[in-house]
Amino acid sequence: MIRRLQLWELGDLNKLFSESDTIQAKLPTNPKKMNDEKLSKTFAKLVLEGKIKAAMKLLDQQNSKGILPLSKAQ
Repeated sequence: MIRRLQLWELGDLNKLFSESDTIQAKLPTNPKKMNDEKLSKTFAKLVLEGKIKAAMKLLDQQNSKGILPLSKAQ
């Protein structure tokens, strides 16, 4: 952490961005991703059972794109 703060103070943003790319590449993806048909059936089942919070959580988990890729500011 101290090393990253030193890079920040030195203004070495390229090295910091490179490091962040490496860290993000190592983060796990969503292995529980369902296909659309299974997702819609599971969602409908939860709603019909009155489990609205669980149904919304399911949608949130399935539609999460994870960490967005870095892009240059415009």
